[in-house]
Amino acid sequence: MKILVVEDNALVGRLLSLQLNRSGHEVRIDSHADTLVEVIQTWKPDAVLLDIMLPGYNAADALTELRQLPSMPHVVLMSALGERAYAKLPTWARQYRMLRKPIQDADLAEALASTATPPAQPSTGAVAATGP
Repeated sequence: MKILVVEDNALVGRLLSLQLNRSGHEVRIDSHADTLVEVIQTWKPDAVLLDIMLPGYNAADALTELRQLPSMPHVVLMSALGERAYAKLPTWARQYRMLRKPIQDADLAEALASTATPPAQPSTGAVAATGP
C-alpha cells in the first residue's frame, strides 16, 4: 500500500515511515499540508496519515480540499493531543479515524485496513468519532 504521511515533526515522520516500511508499505513523508493535493494527484497514495495540527493548516482545511478530488484516498487522522484536538474538528471531519501519537503498530494496521468510518469501539490508543 502507498501511504502518504503528512507530519511536520521530522522525527515523528521518520518513525512512522519505519513503522510502515516494516509492514511492507511504500511511504512518502510530506511536512507541508499546503502541497497535499498536488502530492496526492501525482503520487496517488492509497492512504494518507494526516496530522491534525500543522503550521498554518489544520485537518479540516486539508479534508475540505481532499473532498474536492475525484478520487479521495483513505484518510486517517493523527494527533498527540488525542480527544482534545479531535473534538475541535467540525462534526463532518470527525467521521475519519483518529489515532493518538505515539501510534501502536496494531492500531495503525487496523486503521489502514478499516474504512473511513471509525469502529464503534476503538482499540488502545485510538479515539472513536461520534459520527457526522
